[in-house]
Amino acid sequence: MVVAGEVSGYAWLSVSMIVIAAYMVFCWQSILHEAVHQMACSSRFMNVWGGRLLAMMGFTSYTLYREVHKSHHAYMNRFTDVELWPYVDPKVPLWFRRCFVWFDLLFGVLATPLIFARAYLSRNSPIKDHSIRCTIRTELLCMIAFWALVWSVTTYLGTWRNHAFGVLLPLFLAGVIQTTRKLTEHLGMKSYDPLLGTRTVVPGNLLIKTASFLNFDLFVHGPHHRHPRLANDGLAPKMCEYVEQHRDINYPVFPTYWRASFAMLPYLFNPGSGMNAGAPPPGRLKKSGQLDFVGDVVEEILADESPSVTDDVTKDARESAH
Repeated sequence: MVVAGEVSGYAWLSVSMIVIAAYMVFCWQSILHEAVHQMACSSRFMNVWGGRLLAMMGFTSYTLYREVHKSHHAYMNRFTDVELWPYVDPKVPLWFRRCFVWFDLLFGVLATPLIFARAYLSRNSPIKDHSIRCTIRTELLCMIAFWALVWSVTTYLGTWRNHAFGVLLPLFLAGVIQTTRKLTEHLGMKSYDPLLGTRTVVPGNLLIKTASFLNFDLFVHGPHHRHPRLANDGLAPKMCEYVEQHRDINYPVFPTYWRASFAMLPYLFNPGSGMNAGAPPPGRLKKSGQLDFVGDVVEEILADESPSVTDDVTKDARESAH
């Protein structure tokens, strides 16, 4: 019985370590997101090369992620938001979205790279620039070479069991967490306005505040979309400011992620956002030159800001886009 108890204790320790590792990988994905926005650190060089390393470990390309994420910010909930495909595409039938959402949720570690690859390989790809496409191809080839080397060494050393539990399982679980976050923030939302078209979590207890802090406060998602260059610690105060100034608007703001996720659950059985959630077609499309993290927000959302603020934000947008 003593031996059985010791084995049981080691099992719980192993499970705990795997869960911790999975959450760390999830946090690394948040760092990648910040690097894509050029906000992970002050050095552009470190943002790009650190982002490339993190993207490679997540089976994708930093530059591809950046280009797809630009489209997400510029066209959120529109059918041209390739990061939220297939949920925003009215041409995709409901039966396919119902199947895909469970694949996306349970196998996010594969679904996300596939969504990004589709954006790159599609005939209607928003990525038109030849030099950018060459960079993406190079990064993808490096990613393939990296994992081929890792798995070759793993095979040679005969350590697939350790690799499966120490690397692949945390990556798998992190993918589940990441997709849950994505769906919680966007699935079922039909507004094209950043604050009304995303579920925002303004942490109400220490646990959620800590989890939000470890992920650069991306849980405060609406303000992130409206003000992509705003410092992370300013997102929650900004959301509170909007709520205070517009008491007549029912913003989808939640004190915990559990409540936000609970509000999302019904849409797992009728998955869609934007037009697929009942929104009218968007009034117009942006020009390709406006496909950056902030330019669209300046034009459509921040019209009430002073010219100097708008000019500063536009300058930041152009710098982040290049």
